[in-house]
Amino acid sequence: MGDALPWPALVLVLAPILLPACRAPASPAAATARAWGNGPARWLLLDDEQQALGRVRTNTDFASFLGAFWACRDDDPATDENPFGRLFAERGAAADRLYAEPGVRGSLTPRGGALLLLGPPT
Repeated sequence: MGDALPWPALVLVLAPILLPACRAPASPAAATARAWGNGPARWLLLDDEQQALGRVRTNTDFASFLGAFWACRDDDPATDENPFGRLFAERGAAADRLYAEPGVRGSLTPRGGALLLLGPPT
């Protein structure tokens, strides 16, 4: 056999290559959460929130995450409206309209991120 790898060594070499393909596919809720986190909200996500978003597995998990995410950014939780969330959505729409680049939403560009976080120039 000469240069051939023994069976245990072959398994050790191939396992890191083949095992990722054996993982269960992400749940639809996890995929939705990941897509949401890669959208305009990425400009707001804190490190611990990114980690929590990575743990979303169900629609209930994602709904709980979103409730907590927007609640901590609400200046007046006694009302049903979240002025910050509304303003963020308005700025996101403006950024998409003003700063779109080929293949990239305007709210995902650096200029769009600045508009989302800082507002329009004075």
